[in-house]
Amino acid sequence: MRWTVEHAATEFGLDRRTLAKRIREKSIEEGGDGKFSTHAICEAVFGADPRIDKDREQAKNFRLKNEELQRERIPHDVIDAVDNETFQAIAAGLKNAKGKALTPDLINELFASFRSMPAKRLRSRG
Repeated sequence: MRWTVEHAATEFGLDRRTLAKRIREKSIEEGGDGKFSTHAICEAVFGADPRIDKDREQAKNFRLKNEELQRERIPHDVIDAVDNETFQAIAAGLKNAKGKALTPDLINELFASFRSMPAKRLRSRG
């Protein structure tokens, strides 16, 4: 597909002058038909402009921080701590059961203690 500046600006929601400026800044040349390739337009629209990349990175970081504050995202260190404590509890439970017959009651007791570990850990972090 071939694009005029006007058509591409409309499709990508940019002002025609903004897109034309980006095309000039990136030294993108139009074809013999006076139009641009999709690749060339995408480079102008989404290209590696350090200011745009910085703004996008900041927006991403704000979004992630906001998700954490609204408790929509759990920080990696919390997940790692809960995983570590859970595995330690499993290891301790299995070591304590060593030599005992794994009866249904003992298995249920072990699983109950395993399930309670993450909840206890999260409550203590408050």
